Amino acid sequence: MKYPSIAFAILSVVLIGCSSKTATPPSPAADSTSETKATPTAVTLQPVDQYKSGDTLYVFAKSGLVLRDKAGIQGSKLASVGFTDFVVVQDKAPFTVPFETIEPCGFKIKGHWVEVDYQGKSGYLFDGFLLNVRPKVEISHPDYWSQYSIVKTSIDKAPESDEAIFFYANILWENGVQFINQGLEGSTSRDLTLPGSLFDLQSTYVWATATFAEEKGNPVHCECDSLEQSVLCSSKDERYLLSFGPDGGGNFHVSESFAD
Repeated sequence: MKYPSIAFAILSVVLIGCSSKTATPPSPAADSTSETKATPTAVTLQPVDQYKSGDTLYVFAKSGLVLRDKAGIQGSKLASVGFTDFVVVQDKAPFTVPFETIEPCGFKIKGHWVEVDYQGKSGYLFDGFLLNVRPKVEISHPDYWSQYSIVKTSIDKAPESDEAIFFYANILWENGVQFINQGLEGSTSRDLTLPGSLFDLQSTYVWATATFAEEKGNPVHCECDSLEQSVLCSSKDERYLLSFGPDGGGNFHVSESFAD
């Protein structure tokens, strides 16, 4: 079964427009007792969608989330929590009431309502769009992933190919993330491998769909394939393509291509 193609939009019962932030999130690579930037460490060796009391989680829903006074959509709205905002898991048991929502292309996002603190307000958020890494916004892949792990290998010499490769980078981090960036005649490709020890299909979906930037008048549409457990997205002018899903080896592959 293949779901129909449709632009990304998040269900209104759970998600809302973005709000402004006043607090500053903790740096994933900084020592909490010092303002001096510490050496990056593999701070996300636990799966990105797992957490415990006291953890900081980030909102990956582009339309934001609603903080409610009770666990469930029947709870009254306390605040709007915007895309990239962060919350802190409260002391109580995080997993309370199970909930799921269905994306327009048919992908199911499953999770629970978790009690969090947001800018001094205590309430409940749906955790299906919460991860313990920051959303990747206006930062390169090498800089982004180096916040969370040390580079293991970095290769800038392109392999032999029939095509002319104008630039090339192949970076592997100690936590298993790998990023390959290459420029060909007329296009650029980016291939990202997310290790199964950190990501599952849902967290890959949530992370990847929050990563691409849509141009005004050139929206991105996606198709979700339930049989292959894969997603294919393209811009209206088809100059931008994004696909992701299992790679067959226990990890997840995210591929982007840009036509010049």
